[in-house]
Amino acid sequence: MIYRKISDIKSHYDVGIYGWWCHENFGGCLTYFALEKALKKRGYSVLMIQEAKGLPGRYIIPETCISMSFARENYDCSPQVDVKDLDKFNDICDSFIIGGDQVWNNYIQFVKEDCFLNFVDENKTKLSYSSSFGTAKHNPPKAFIDIAKPLLKRFDHIFVREDYAVGLAKKIYDVDATQVIDAVFLLDKKDYIEVAQDIDFIFPTKFLFAFILNPTVEKRRQIEAIAEKLKLEVICCPDAASAFHKDFEAIFSGMKILKPLSVSNFIQAYNNAHYIVTDSFHGMCMSFIFRKSFNVYYNEQRGADRFISLMKTLGLQTRRILENDSVDSIKHKDNIGFNIDWNIAEANIEKIKRESLLLLDNALLKRRKEDIRFPSMYNTFTDLISIEKLHNNRDFKNIRILATLLRDYGIKHVVLSPGGRDVPLIRMFENNADQFILHRVTDERSAAYYAMGIATQLRQPVVCVCTSGTAASNFLPAVTEAYYTGIPLILVTADRYAVYLNHGEDQTIPQKHIYSDVVKMEVSLPESDGWRSDYQARRDVASCILESTHNGFGPVHINVPVDNISIGADIPRNYWSLLPYIYPHILRASFNNGQTDMKRWVDSLRKSNKILIVYGQNVMPDERQKNNIQKFASKYNCVIVTDPISNLHGKYTLMPHNMLQSISQDTFNNELSPDILITVGGKRLMNDPLTFKVRSGPGNIRHWQVTPDGKIKDFYFRLTSVIESTEDYFFEWFADNAGDIVNNGVFYEKWRALNEKYSSPEITRFNSLYIQSKFLPAIPGGSILHLGVGQSFIECRRFKIDDSVEVYCNMGTNGIDGCTSTFMGQCAVVDNKLCFLLVGDLSFFYDMNSIWNKPLKKNMRILLVNNNGTGLLRGHNLSAVSSVHNTSAEGWVRSTGFDYISAHTKEEYEQKLKYFLSNEPEKALFFEVFCE
Repeated sequence: MIYRKISDIKSHYDVGIYGWWCHENFGGCLTYFALEKALKKRGYSVLMIQEAKGLPGRYIIPETCISMSFARENYDCSPQVDVKDLDKFNDICDSFIIGGDQVWNNYIQFVKEDCFLNFVDENKTKLSYSSSFGTAKHNPPKAFIDIAKPLLKRFDHIFVREDYAVGLAKKIYDVDATQVIDAVFLLDKKDYIEVAQDIDFIFPTKFLFAFILNPTVEKRRQIEAIAEKLKLEVICCPDAASAFHKDFEAIFSGMKILKPLSVSNFIQAYNNAHYIVTDSFHGMCMSFIFRKSFNVYYNEQRGADRFISLMKTLGLQTRRILENDSVDSIKHKDNIGFNIDWNIAEANIEKIKRESLLLLDNALLKRRKEDIRFPSMYNTFTDLISIEKLHNNRDFKNIRILATLLRDYGIKHVVLSPGGRDVPLIRMFENNADQFILHRVTDERSAAYYAMGIATQLRQPVVCVCTSGTAASNFLPAVTEAYYTGIPLILVTADRYAVYLNHGEDQTIPQKHIYSDVVKMEVSLPESDGWRSDYQARRDVASCILESTHNGFGPVHINVPVDNISIGADIPRNYWSLLPYIYPHILRASFNNGQTDMKRWVDSLRKSNKILIVYGQNVMPDERQKNNIQKFASKYNCVIVTDPISNLHGKYTLMPHNMLQSISQDTFNNELSPDILITVGGKRLMNDPLTFKVRSGPGNIRHWQVTPDGKIKDFYFRLTSVIESTEDYFFEWFADNAGDIVNNGVFYEKWRALNEKYSSPEITRFNSLYIQSKFLPAIPGGSILHLGVGQSFIECRRFKIDDSVEVYCNMGTNGIDGCTSTFMGQCAVVDNKLCFLLVGDLSFFYDMNSIWNKPLKKNMRILLVNNNGTGLLRGHNLSAVSSVHNTSAEGWVRSTGFDYISAHTKEEYEQKLKYFLSNEPEKALFFEVFCE
């Protein structure tokens, strides 16, 4: 997403990346993307800061350009501010990086003082990463040196792209620099493909991709000759900047050109190509990343030295072709063809990549140049692999997350007991002893009581760590005492992997639930890897820590599986450092702590311009409740989104299903994404498009969950606050304490205007959708509607239902069983309203006895949509899933006492629907509609 104003940025970021990522240049775009993605993979939050305006040679960057369209989908981006406002980012970011490309080449018009981070405060970490002076002949005038030299001396670390740049930095600016790999190499092929799914170009089966920045007639002839030699079709691609397109199209007239130009199409061109010809430095880099045989022109106009430097590293100097090579010579050259041996290049790049990432990690951990022991201490490929393996190890990640969150939640005291399985846990705490107060007690039974004494005195949670097996059992007496006394202990038990349990493995007992009757909460950290496991570890550890002091003190249990106790044993302690502050950081707010504490959340709402209330399943509010909701909405800058089972209607409420289903993720991120998302009530109807939009939306959305029990449920993966309150009191208290503010309506109007563009669809085929499109809008006001499970509730959101109709659904677990029985129970106690059930055939037949032996009333109406099996899952083409049948409900329904009508055509359905909806029937009425 792109922030509109600096004041809109409410989040704090570990790193701000400044540079040319916003220019229309595929190479620059991807090198900054790779740097941002690599940092995020390593646990840092990142803000991409746009190049400032207000300096000579600068221009206002259009938000519709290729690079900004890509940025909106993939980054948190600052607005393009005036140069005088750059210093405001010091309040938002802890560290700053000037990124790659020729950001220090004095011949380029964009290079100004801000490229040397002149706006960054002294106490902030300042780095460059794969920055370049341009050519090896870099010889700037004295005036440039006088400005740049003192600014470069302020840097904590200078990491440059080319080998010759190290010497230039020392000779001209008197600063030390270290060569690193270009950021594009920090990612793998799959990382690029993941962000290139939205393509709109049809690629040939076999083609040569010619990515040419400086087109000439000679290059065209050579490209055609190479394509003829290799028997490939040609797809040409210019630089992203539109200023160069006219000349390009003139030279490559008659050849197929990649259109429209987008980052996704560009990446997929590399992915699908059989061969590459390029005069672009980053085009050459991408050839290696995608392992595509290639030839490259060393682009003299843009600086050939950097090509020479990289090709030397790759060991692929022979892939160069010259612009003055004749067409005849092209046909006979050995360096044109599919004969590249990637082994040397892969080994070299992998080694330098690991070195570069380790340097970057060290720098961002705020270590000064003189404190870095790498690379002199770690100068072998084996050592680098060991460090990388440690940081990617599942158990290490769990332990690191655990220790980091303990620090983040302010927990200081840790009692350690010796053992084997808990060695990595103890190593993590001892290697970060400056963050904790460590106590060492040998006997686990005594250790837990010792911890209880500390916690009793301090009235704060205390951590106990032990090994696996009966060591964990020995915690039990103290845990039991803590539970009944109300003492906040956090029990951390090392364990073996579950695969070893009950198969004779040493020191392996069932530990996951060993204290289940005497702890407030228990979790076991994940054994599998991937982002979901990282998320689960963060969520579960945070939940446990918070639960130890929630609604009274008590013990909690965190079980930590450890496969190899020797992980990282030979790695220096600085590589065992804790993570930066973990975001999102979950807080629990409660009125039990006094109203003063809750004012923090009021202040956040008062400052926010974009608040989204997600109002889940609920009964219709009474007048007092409605007034409190409307009063809240009239104060804060919010919009309330609902669905049929919310049963809430009024000013500032919208039911945006059709719109959310239709718009792109990009539109949501830029137009509708909130600062704060507040969930109240129960669940929403299944497969809510808002769920996917938020989960794929900006990472800085703050989710507040309002719930009476205060339990953590992180449905959107964005949870930052749990407000322990009934929804009634939440709306009332926050409205009463809002002060004299008024909803400015801007955010609501954005949602409303976009929502109005997407009305209910017009259905012409006689299917379940058609049945709903005619039935739902025609339900008489004041009725009750119960929705069956499956297509009944999935599609009902597409059509208007009268505001006075009460809508219900068994949405708690979304099971196929029971909806008809629930409906019959509702009808048993309702006499003065028409009661309708919309149900599918499988759901009804599954619960057939629901209408047997029950009291029948004339206000009962059941509409059965019979399409001979499940419509929702039929696309999977599996007999056992779609459950095709030829059953009619008529015989059974009549035998239970219902009046029965049916329809097989549109005309028959619409004619009988009027009777079904009326007050004419004198008995309970069952309407079976047979459709596609």
